[in-house]
Amino acid sequence: MALVRIGPEPFWMGDEGAKESRPVHRVTLTRSFCIGVYEVTREQWARVFKLPRPEPKQRYLPAAGIMYSGAEDFVGRLRENDPDGPVSRLPTEAEWEYVARGKTNTRYSFPDSADLGLHANCGEKGDRFADLTWVGQLAPNFWGVYDMYGNVSEWVSDWYGGYPFEEVTDPQGPPRGELRIRRGGSWRSDARTCTSAARSAVQPNRRDRENGFRIVREIH
Repeated sequence: MALVRIGPEPFWMGDEGAKESRPVHRVTLTRSFCIGVYEVTREQWARVFKLPRPEPKQRYLPAAGIMYSGAEDFVGRLRENDPDGPVSRLPTEAEWEYVARGKTNTRYSFPDSADLGLHANCGEKGDRFADLTWVGQLAPNFWGVYDMYGNVSEWVSDWYGGYPFEEVTDPQGPPRGELRIRRGGSWRSDARTCTSAARSAVQPNRRDRENGFRIVREIH
């Protein structure tokens, strides 16, 4: 898997224009980490679970229709296969948004005047794709990470909960809950839900064709 190292610093998380993303609050991440340059692909999914290799046209599509437990099982298999290596896991919601923002405080990591279709496979008119597409087909962000907006909506590790008003450090989300969080929107999403701050809370056992994920590896 292609990974890129992310050097953390404080940032503003959330969006006052979206009810579920309020309030905007300051977050400090204290640890560097590596994140997948691409969403986990169907070929990677098949290799980790020792399944038949997908046909060539399917190999570099993102793994989709994944329940939260499936994403957790995937990173668990990575840890089992390399017990002495870096810990693989899902990103926290704060890590995900920090990477998506790419050192910006705007809706996207690119100028609002730019064509969304050049950066995201979302369900907007004029979009280049009518369905899922291979990872890495559109422009990367500041970090060199692809498909943070659109294609599949990505699971993060947090339970869903309201945001705090005060500054927080390395947030992990609530200790328990009923709903999990997906970020980034999907190939079916409109521009409002394909942003750095947009979040959707869904049942973790929801096997939706929009569900996918990418991994984080910890740095010690």
